[in-house]
Amino acid sequence: MYFDDLGQVNCIYSGLTVTSENFNIDHFVPWSFVTHDQLWNLLPIPGEVNSAKSDHLPARKFLDDFADLQYDAFSRVLKRFSSQPKLLEDYSILFNKRLDEIQQLPSSAFVETIKDTVHPLLQIAGNMGFEVGWEYPWV
Repeated sequence: MYFDDLGQVNCIYSGLTVTSENFNIDHFVPWSFVTHDQLWNLLPIPGEVNSAKSDHLPARKFLDDFADLQYDAFSRVLKRFSSQPKLLEDYSILFNKRLDEIQQLPSSAFVETIKDTVHPLLQIAGNMGFEVGWEYPWV
């Protein structure tokens, strides 16, 4: 549904083009650490990049782009499926707000909430032995 609006996006890790034909879903914070598929932790990336990333923790430099992508995806999905708020329930839980309240937030507040949630998770995962600072090497 995200690609219906955009057609394609650029992978935040590699810059490669991601389309509805070549995307995999990546857990920014690895699934093996968070053990959930909540939307605020997911992003589309090419399959080859997803395989290379595996359970590694992305370098800190990707967090801003990830949070911006989350804001864009949330906004687009909310516009398109406003009659089906259940699709975005994960964000309501994360923000501890109703969807209409989240929608009223300035983009900077949305992005900061994502970053304030994800950054500590990355630190804890790193402390638990997950490889830190992953970057896609073939760019």
